[in-house]
Amino acid sequence: MKLNQDAREGLVLEQFKQVYLCFPAGKISKGQAGTEPDFIIEDSTERIGIELTELPRNIGNDKLGILPQANLHRIILSNAERAYAALNNKKYKVYISFNEKSDITKKTLNPLVNFLVETINSTVQINPPRKGSPVQLGISSLFPYENQVHLIQIYDFSDYHNYSWEICNSHSVESLNLEVLHERISSKEGKLSKGLYTGCNQVWLLLYIDFWNPAMDQQIHKSLLPQVHSSGFQRIVIFKTTENICETIYSKPR
Repeated sequence: MKLNQDAREGLVLEQFKQVYLCFPAGKISKGQAGTEPDFIIEDSTERIGIELTELPRNIGNDKLGILPQANLHRIILSNAERAYAALNNKKYKVYISFNEKSDITKKTLNPLVNFLVETINSTVQINPPRKGSPVQLGISSLFPYENQVHLIQIYDFSDYHNYSWEICNSHSVESLNLEVLHERISSKEGKLSKGLYTGCNQVWLLLYIDFWNPAMDQQIHKSLLPQVHSSGFQRIVIFKTTENICETIYSKPR
């Protein structure tokens, strides 16, 4: 069952509470939408607001930054396999590894298909793979498409019961997208500057990374602290839910 936004953020905050040593003591309640931060933590002396927002890898609707490219990768694979079958009746098992952010467009799709078919066909004519001895094409063989494809592996089909071609992408773990980080902080600073949260002694910003696949996660820059200058938040924390890692990237001097 898919959680609604409030329930999901409630789970993130509860997990954050368990792992963040500086989490404030007090009763937790949901903030009033539009006039308070997402959550309020209150005791007899303080009322701390916590505003939550997720950190996607890229700005826009594509949360993971790879979905449109993944669709094009599948089309390219299918078209290339079909075109190769019409050109050469010798069967091979082919794995194609695309670069995750390959910048393929519908205009460049067909030229890339033609390149793959011609490259694979010429390769097997000169150096056919043999049972237990695949042929591998790396960057040096993929010009001018090395930014789109970084590896092709060709196997003798007798090594496999299913010789359909497959995508075999390897996703690198990237550093945190600073453009996204600053966009998120700026957006939340805009809300804060409207003076809606005056009932809180402090307001914290909790930026959480919540990807189910750690290979699509983001590494937190160790040099973030001098790059973040909040005018309103008392504290800004990045929380990686999949690893239970918290990093305070801003703390207002007392």
